[in-house]
Amino acid sequence: EKVQGAHVLPHLSRVKSSQQIMGTLVKYGYGAERGLPPQSIYHVSIMPCFDKKLEASRDDFFNPAAGADGSRDVDCVLSSAEVLDLLRERGLSSLDQVDGCDPDRDPDFSGLDEAGSGFCYGAPGASGGYAEYVFRTAAFELFGIDLGDSALTWKAGRNKDVAELVLEKEGQVLLRFARAYGFRNIQNVVRRVKGGTSPYHFVELMACPAGCANGGGQPRPNKLEAIGRANA
Repeated sequence: EKVQGAHVLPHLSRVKSSQQIMGTLVKYGYGAERGLPPQSIYHVSIMPCFDKKLEASRDDFFNPAAGADGSRDVDCVLSSAEVLDLLRERGLSSLDQVDGCDPDRDPDFSGLDEAGSGFCYGAPGASGGYAEYVFRTAAFELFGIDLGDSALTWKAGRNKDVAELVLEKEGQVLLRFARAYGFRNIQNVVRRVKGGTSPYHFVELMACPAGCANGGGQPRPNKLEAIGRANA
């Protein structure tokens, strides 16, 4: 932001991250339906990335008008590795063993869904997926092309963390999307943006190689166990 801001910031999406969107839904949607003020709800987010803690603490996501002390959209962020450590400290092996915790029970968001199904969903995929959602939506809204639920074919780039997705009609490229994971690949994208040579309408960027599924907050297997499995 400090180094590349002038070149990059105008192109960044203004949409909140999934963590902060859920914070808004929980505090001001789910809570309002039940007559609960946002400051009375303590919202914990479990994420694969330690940087999500910094994101949740930003002033942008704090409402000073909510109660005497204000309210954050997300009050606490735990990494998945931290959750595992907490369970181990208590001699537990899964969330199912925590009193009052039902991991399979989802909050009822039916009042927030225009269709009334109560089903909140996103794009499929082990990491990312938002690019595919935008791609399908753009294809339909801009060009009237309904891609349905058909699988989208990403063309591999120079390495496994770079790929391109193209929508063509009668030989004409209508949409050209890309995904680039890892800082080296991100730097290549930024250079093309600065040089005015980027051909993409949308790029999904993630700092970690392999995306958020490989985030720094994820549990890491014991090295000896990993070596044993590799040699098995």
